Formats: sequence, C-alpha cells, structure tokens
Amino acid sequence: MFAVRAQAPTRIDMAGGTLDLWPLHHLVSHKCTVNIGLSLLATAEISASEDKDYHLRSSDQNTFVSGSFTEVCATERLALVGLLLKALWDEKLPPLLIRTDAHSPKGAGLGGSSSLGIAIAGGLNYLRHKLAGHAILPEQSLVRLVCNIEARLLHIPTGFQDHWAAVRGGLNIIRYPFLGETVETLDSSLLNELGQSMVLCYSGQSRVSGENNWQFYKRVIEGDKDVAACLEEIGKCAEACGKEAENGSLSGVIKHSSREWQLWPMTETEETRRLEKAAMTAGAYFSRICGAGGGGAMVFFCPVEARQAVIQSLSKTGGKILDAQLIKEGLKVCEIGSSLNTKGLAAT
Repeated sequence: MFAVRAQAPTRIDMAGGTLDLWPLHHLVSHKCTVNIGLSLLATAEISASEDKDYHLRSSDQNTFVSGSFTEVCATERLALVGLLLKALWDEKLPPLLIRTDAHSPKGAGLGGSSSLGIAIAGGLNYLRHKLAGHAILPEQSLVRLVCNIEARLLHIPTGFQDHWAAVRGGLNIIRYPFLGETVETLDSSLLNELGQSMVLCYSGQSRVSGENNWQFYKRVIEGDKDVAACLEEIGKCAEACGKEAENGSLSGVIKHSSREWQLWPMTETEETRRLEKAAMTAGAYFSRICGAGGGGAMVFFCPVEARQAVIQSLSKTGGKILDAQLIKEGLKVCEIGSSLNTKGLAAT
C-alpha cells in the first residue's frame, strides 16, 4: 500500500501579470513578473485504490468520478485531474484514489487551479518514480505540463507565473530571455515585512481571468499600438519592482507595484472600488486586485498598527477577509503512513 500528500501554495501577483503569456514577453523589450507564494494551499492525496477502478474526489467541488483508467482520463467533470493522470500515469501501474481540495475561493485570481494542478502533478511525479523507477521530472517540466493542460481545457493561451509560485513559494522574480524564462526566488526579510502589513480580502465577486487576459492578448497580437505601448510600460514597472525586491526595499516594491497597477485597463468593478475606498480610509496605503481583475481577491498593504482597522472596515463594507499569509515553501510531497521517503523529490 502507498499514499502521499502533495501541497502547493497559491500566489499574489505584485507586477508583470499577463507578461507570462507566450509570446507576449518576446514582443516587448522590458519584461518581468513578480509574485509571492500564499498559504491558501491546494492539496492532493493519492493512494492505492481498494478495487480495480480509479476514483477521483474533489472536496471543494463536491464531485466524485470513478471508472477505468481510460474512463477517468477522459472525464469532463474533473478534467484537470483526468488529463494529468493520462500524462503522468500508466494503466499498468496500480489504480489510484485521488482526493483533492483547494482552499482558495473559486475565481479569486490567486492561481488556485494552477496550484492544484502542480500539487496533483507533484504527487504523481513522485509516485511513478517510487513505484516504476521513472526519472523525477524537473520543476520546469511540471510547470510546462500543467500550463499546457490548462491551455487545452481553456482553449486560450495560458501563462505560467502561477505554476512557478506553486512550485517555489517565496518571492519570485520571473524574467524572459529568449532561451526560456528564469526564476529567482527570494527568501528574505522583505517577505516578513510584506506579510506583516498585508490584508487579503475576497470581494465576493468571481472573475474569469482567462477571458480578461485573452482580450488583452488579442489586442497586442492584432497590432493595437496603444496596448503594446501599455504592455511595454507594465514591463518597465515590473522590472523596477523586481530590482527593488532584490534590494530588499519594501517602499520600492510597493511604489513600482502601484505604478504598474495604474496602467491596467478595465480591471476594477463597483464592488472593488468600494473596498479600496474603505481600506484607504482606514489607513491602507496600497491596494490591487489579484489576477486579471474584474472581481476576485484584493490585496492591501498598510502600517502594522492600522491592520485591524483596515480589516474591520473591509468586513463592514462586505468584503470577506481571507486567513492567509505569505509563504516561503513551495510544492511539498510527503508520505502518509508508509515507508516511502520523499526527501529531495518535491522540487528537484
């Protein structure tokens, strides 16, 4: 018998979102993405099935699928799990029970589905190594796999910043040379400073970031010069934000993240504007919507002494405060009641 638990963080994005969509980052001179791992985890528990069938259970979606390997790989009800199983498993291997749970609200803009994909892929990657001797897939392969499967499901281009945050945790600075992206992950006092002043709030209104990104993407590809110029400026701000993060400057990160946020078109709603006003009145000095906007979660930064006042003001205005912290750890795979040793396999 065998059983593993894989967990991966979600993220808040600080600058340079949408630049992770290929080939947008190759169409501009300035490009960078900055994000930070978040403790709203996605979890996948994978164990041996008790019969000859495969069983997929999603706690957050309250959905259950059973059947043969071929049947569950083709399921539309839990399509992400099925396609990952098809890509990473072999029906000659033992049938599985896969339980999943995502703690990020649906449509919050925190990269929840990507985080869940990385958790599932990480657990399967580990088990196929232990049970069948397959080589452990490196980080970049896991990122590419989940990103490509999401593109298949959404039928639009997908970026990969969410997946790197899920794999790495910490503060990530993603850059885009022609040979492929590079990821610098910081574990510094800056994370503690940001975490102490952060308030995360769900607006109560879901959004579809894929559609928002797609509209922006199309306008760039179709030659809209104004949007292309906007993307270039976003890239400049993101590069500056990344440099300030490397220097450990809280004020610098906030300054350039704020400048970058002001460049994004059509990202706010009436509800998010109300929440922003409430937070600023209570003492917050920075606000931005997570993901591609149009609703979802919002992150606020404020002096430590004003944090409780900001929380109370947001709650009174209808926002749902999310119990989350910035997190240094990325994908983790651990054994559940077995002799399997996962040390060194979670992110190699």
